[in-house]
Amino acid sequence: TSLNLMERAATVFTEKLLIFFPNSHIFNILAGSGNNGGDGYVVARLLHQKGLNVKTFGLHENDCLSPDCAVNRKRFIDMGGCYVPDNLQPDENSVLVDAIFGAGLNRPVTGFFGDIIHRINCLSHPVVAIDMPSGLMGEDNGENNGAIIKADYTFTFQFPKLAFMFPENVVYVGHWEVLDIRLHPIILR
Repeated sequence: TSLNLMERAATVFTEKLLIFFPNSHIFNILAGSGNNGGDGYVVARLLHQKGLNVKTFGLHENDCLSPDCAVNRKRFIDMGGCYVPDNLQPDENSVLVDAIFGAGLNRPVTGFFGDIIHRINCLSHPVVAIDMPSGLMGEDNGENNGAIIKADYTFTFQFPKLAFMFPENVVYVGHWEVLDIRLHPIILR
């Protein structure tokens, strides 16, 4: 199911995150309303289960979440996870996990989300993107005049995205690695 796939992807992401950032770190998850946000809530739950300091910021203008995102937000809150709706005030010395938008974005990010991304880019916190930095489109960004997260690390699922190959996008993608989430070969066709 899509929920199982989300769990698998977030588990692999969390394992990689903890290699780069030892257990002493504080993690702030920036979760949007779609499936990338759902990945973020699963990452938050997995970190919380390990006894780490985790806070999740629900960054969405309304409570209209994708079904999988809603399920995983509820799971995180029900286990006692720290959830802060809309008010982005990252903890000092925290690692920010970008789960606002993922792959599939097809227009520049402006307005509410553009302002959030600009605020994040002004912080000195390390930023790790789930699958893709929010605001970066998967292919051509030549006309992308919106806000784009400047990630230090991007852990992407199953295969690299074309946008990662363009030198002008290195400022957004940072160091990137492909994580195998064991998709069936038929799905990859």
